[in-house]
Amino acid sequence: MLRQRPDGTVELDIQAVPRASKSAVGQPHGDRLKIHVKAPPVDGAANAAILDLLREVLAVPRSAIEILRGHTGKRKTVRVDGLDPAQIRERLGLPPESTGPTAAIVPPILAASLGLALTCACSDPRELPITVILPADSSDLEQADNASLLFRPGGDAYTFAVDGLDFTLELEDEPSDSLQQLELYLAKSDKLLAWGSTAAFTTAGAAPEGGIALFLGRPGRLSTWPDSLDAPDPAVLAATAVGRGMLLLESDGDTFLLNHFTLDLEAGASLSANALTADDGGLYSAADGRLIRLAFEQSDPRAWRYDPGTDRWDTLTVDAAADIGPRPEAAVLLDPDQTRLYLIGGGDHGDAIAIDLLADDDDRLGAATVADFALDRPRPGATALWLPASDDPTADVLVVGGGEIAGAPGLVAGTGEALGADLPPWQHPACALLRGPTLDDPAGADGNVVACLGGILDGEASDGVALIDVGGASFEYAPAALATALAEPLLFHDNFALYAQGANRTFRVDRVDQAITEVEGSALRARGGHSVSLATGATFLVGGVDQDDVPLDRWQVFIPAIEP
Repeated sequence: MLRQRPDGTVELDIQAVPRASKSAVGQPHGDRLKIHVKAPPVDGAANAAILDLLREVLAVPRSAIEILRGHTGKRKTVRVDGLDPAQIRERLGLPPESTGPTAAIVPPILAASLGLALTCACSDPRELPITVILPADSSDLEQADNASLLFRPGGDAYTFAVDGLDFTLELEDEPSDSLQQLELYLAKSDKLLAWGSTAAFTTAGAAPEGGIALFLGRPGRLSTWPDSLDAPDPAVLAATAVGRGMLLLESDGDTFLLNHFTLDLEAGASLSANALTADDGGLYSAADGRLIRLAFEQSDPRAWRYDPGTDRWDTLTVDAAADIGPRPEAAVLLDPDQTRLYLIGGGDHGDAIAIDLLADDDDRLGAATVADFALDRPRPGATALWLPASDDPTADVLVVGGGEIAGAPGLVAGTGEALGADLPPWQHPACALLRGPTLDDPAGADGNVVACLGGILDGEASDGVALIDVGGASFEYAPAALATALAEPLLFHDNFALYAQGANRTFRVDRVDQAITEVEGSALRARGGHSVSLATGATFLVGGVDQDDVPLDRWQVFIPAIEP
């Protein structure tokens, strides 16, 4: 960890932990010293913060320290002038150098809760630092006086006192191949202020270098991601990369992965495709962890596949693409198992096309017309969603809105049943299942109840909300149900409500009584962009613009509300 060179200078090996809740000198991590800094690992911010912290702790001039190696990684070597190794150890709070065995040090605040690691007979203990990422504005979290750690799936919970955000997390245990997930809850007395979860991880094998991370957000509200983007792309595409995080594909083909273990943003290979625009089709998650970029609105379907494991884009062929033809503003449905995508209608088409998301050995995506499926009329701009049964998550399909003429707004695809009194053309409403047989339904509904809101009604942004009881063949549309019109709402949800965000506001629709309320807090997005849910439970809002059409340079994150 510390080496004195012939010229008298000392080399210090460190392990950087960026985006920490506070900047502080940590404990030894193998043969390196952990240095926690609040700065993100972008544009040299973390390096500068490390040098500033060491200058202050070691009480040396800034010119007496520099980073020799590891400028772009987390494992770094720092040069220190003017002090010998013993002085550096003393000022860093390290014990004197010893030739005998040493015990791992766990932060005192966690000694009681994670003390099992100190007493177990581990032949190869594994230390895993946990980075807690805070929202851009975390001043309201400074009132916290206690925190709890919950380990899943075992359910072991540990509660300890904190003084605001002044705490450090570090897990040490015997290496295990079993998946586990760590949740952190921050509270004042019995009032929950924020919580977050890691991705599922193991402590054996190739654990993420530098540890794991979680984002601490306010429950049932949007929180703002702390890092800003230098060149935000309002038309960025985004989707879940199964088992890895969130993939972002920018308009120019640049690709980035938000690693859900470390929550670091990693650059990937660029997609080079002729005559491809961001508003043609979309980016879709496949069951094998790859992602499919499918364009189908401006030409015959074209497809590309990205593999996060190999960091490579490949061109795919769609079967019978010429027969499918362009499908402008087709409604898109994904199979819950992420093996197939459905294009419903689009343009003048009234049929549906199923396209495989898993290519064969010849890099072809199978495609075929869905048998016995027909729309009642062309419905470009419609929204489609699955209607589940208790034993089948894809029992039927509900199509809402779309088209260029007035008509019944709803259609149950399996029966051809039209729902609702005629409405003017309703384009791109946001729809989601409010209650249903596969949901924990506190109201005891026997069938599917769907909420649809916002979009464009008769050429104008809509402030209306439709409640659709599919089993009861009821379609109730309430104009002016929202306090403002939402032309392009994004939806996210928890067990208690649906949430619709747009026009710099967020609205909550209660699952039980359908009451609509506005959620407090700052919503940055006016329109555009995408919402992407990760395995951690967090939903990211990325891309889009504000009310002045300025591209958003920050993401926002929704953390679900939980039982009190």
